[in-house]
Amino acid sequence: MAIKSSRSFGVDTAKTLYDTIRGVDSNWLLFVGGTTSNPENVDSVNQDISLWEEANFFQKIRANDVRIVTRKVNWERGQVYYPYLSEGLPTGVSGPERNYYTINDKDEVFLCVGANAENRYDKFGLSSSTIKPSRSKDDQLLEDGYRWKFLYKLDLSEFKFVTKDLMPIPDVREYDNISSSSTNKEEAFRRGCGPNTGATGSVCFYYNEPAVDSVSGVAYQKGDFDFCTDRINCSKGFDIAKKLNRSYTFTKGGLCGNCSSTKSFKLGYELALEDAKNLNPNSNSYLQANVYKESIENSGQLISLFVDLTGLDENDLKVSVENPPITISSLSGAGASARFLTFKRGQDNIIYGVELASKGKGYRDVAFNDVTNNLGSRLKVSLDYNDGVFANPRKILNGNRVMIKVNVRTDKIANTFGTDQTTFNRYGIIRDVRVAGQDSEYIAGSLQNTDEIATFSNVTKVTVKPNVGSFSFASGAETLTSGGLIVDKTIIEKESSTNDQFITEFQGKAGQLLSGQLSEFSTRNEFRPFGGLKVVNYKQNSSTAANADIEVITGKDTLNLARGDKLAIGSDTTNEFEIDTVSQTRSLVPYSGSIVSSNQTSITTSSDAQEATFQFIYTLGKY
Repeated sequence: MAIKSSRSFGVDTAKTLYDTIRGVDSNWLLFVGGTTSNPENVDSVNQDISLWEEANFFQKIRANDVRIVTRKVNWERGQVYYPYLSEGLPTGVSGPERNYYTINDKDEVFLCVGANAENRYDKFGLSSSTIKPSRSKDDQLLEDGYRWKFLYKLDLSEFKFVTKDLMPIPDVREYDNISSSSTNKEEAFRRGCGPNTGATGSVCFYYNEPAVDSVSGVAYQKGDFDFCTDRINCSKGFDIAKKLNRSYTFTKGGLCGNCSSTKSFKLGYELALEDAKNLNPNSNSYLQANVYKESIENSGQLISLFVDLTGLDENDLKVSVENPPITISSLSGAGASARFLTFKRGQDNIIYGVELASKGKGYRDVAFNDVTNNLGSRLKVSLDYNDGVFANPRKILNGNRVMIKVNVRTDKIANTFGTDQTTFNRYGIIRDVRVAGQDSEYIAGSLQNTDEIATFSNVTKVTVKPNVGSFSFASGAETLTSGGLIVDKTIIEKESSTNDQFITEFQGKAGQLLSGQLSEFSTRNEFRPFGGLKVVNYKQNSSTAANADIEVITGKDTLNLARGDKLAIGSDTTNEFEIDTVSQTRSLVPYSGSIVSSNQTSITTSSDAQEATFQFIYTLGKY
């Protein structure tokens, strides 16, 4: 049976992906490289393998490179907007997305909560907005009949993710007064250890969010005690808490018996308001924290009230009193009040609209009793979320898109990656790539903080010199072009003399290689077992052609190039050259990790200060 997912599924899934990419244990990398621009099948195993021969250089995707985004709706004079409705999308316009919110020229985002002075549902779409929404008139009826409620403001750090059609949605619940570039020691000091960072004692761990024990089935709430460890260094306890997504308390020299059953938490907006002295009062963190506080304190308020007078004439709308009240009843909420709006026609009072005088709070159900002229069924009320509509802008604005945007200074590529390559034809995302460390392998990026830049290379760079014959790098340069193939004959000779399996499986091809019949190898794959090398870049060092720099990607997992190795050009049968020095070795384990995406591009670097932007947008669910 097919199941239709709710809008919240896309929003929640986007949040999960967003948290995953930005998380402490997330190690997503941007890769750049490529010497070819051939079409590809990104879903094939072979293509995943071959991409390792195109992925030259890698850069960690940082927390500041990822945002949740939504459709951008610029405020424009004369544009029609529709109020937010808790019952669903506004009617009257086509398309899956509607203009029920907007961003002004001060980068402030507002939710439309009214579109005409009469609060007439049947008049939505008939009045255009002529007064720009502003915080100074937040939630006030403007002269054009519109009412706007402030949500958030984009700070400078968010502009990177603003495009013609998309804008980011920050969330104050993520507020953190500790920079993500801080070291673990700094974080440990500021998050609970203080001067006891190096001290030993007991650490109590508490749930940061509700959870269910998979074995016992016991449900735990946020703040509930999880476990305790004695005789542990405080900074180590902090590290454990960070990896397990737990909060903690530390008692110097203490024992686990000191742990309380629960721990109180301060929410992001509370931290932001506490840190107000360090915040610009015009910053989003401060502004949104106040919006959040108001929303939480008034959770369950009635957002708006509209009336649909379609098909009714003045006779249907005559009432005996001026502005008759509307009786609102509820099993959950209290404090809301409303009335009909009337005008005089002779001695008669004629209903022309409705007004929500007080929003109340706590409402999860609403009923209208004994409404004059049987208009109760024509009233439409917008209810609040449990935690407040304005406390969750990502949900209210349908934040079901995740944008990854990584900027690379093209004039810094040579310094950053140690390459002379100037043309790149491939980029994409790969995760959980392994690095060959001195003592053991580790995941690329795992040793850095979430906003610390980390770069890695898949390229080995060697300086070579002529070995035999009259070979000149000046005349042979055309055969050492980007994407060309060369082979390490020293590796072949060594393998042929020591590796019986190599001789058995590849003696035919090995013999051809050793005899100089390199032209017999028509594809890159045929070179791979024999130490085949793909040329990424070639650069003659001087006009004398005494030596040259060659950057290569090795096709064999265990291949380590060394000084004195003899190299030969893939199609050359007479000349060879040898490695004089190895100036850079690859740092990554070939074919490790999982490829997330691969895309074609065409980038040529220069010494000028330029910035290349690599952008990825993932849409989760429909709205």
